Amino acid sequence: MPVQANFSESPIFLQQYVDQGIDLTNVAKLDKNKILLWRDNGKSTTQAYDAHDFVASAPRHGLNSDHYHLSNLRVLDPSNSAATAQYFDVLLTDGLLALIDDLAVGRLQAVQADP
Repeated sequence: MPVQANFSESPIFLQQYVDQGIDLTNVAKLDKNKILLWRDNGKSTTQAYDAHDFVASAPRHGLNSDHYHLSNLRVLDPSNSAATAQYFDVLLTDGLLALIDDLAVGRLQAVQADP
């Protein structure tokens, strides 16, 4: 039985912008005509593989790769459908941005680390 991705997982990094009232409708909207960042002519780009590998390297930096959607990214097959490809695209983008942010400024908020 194939492993199923959890399509209810929300893009964590992008959620902070929604919480600030910024409209991201066009970013996460599943639209069959939407251009995908990580795919070209129906295939994953070299940059997509590099981004995926970087997200997978989170444990080398002391971070949990599942905070960056890695378990879902591993089971999603973007070639299955346009909706799956777009969901993969959003999760990879979100995971990559979240990992970069966590590496740059840290994962914990100062209040959590030192109350």
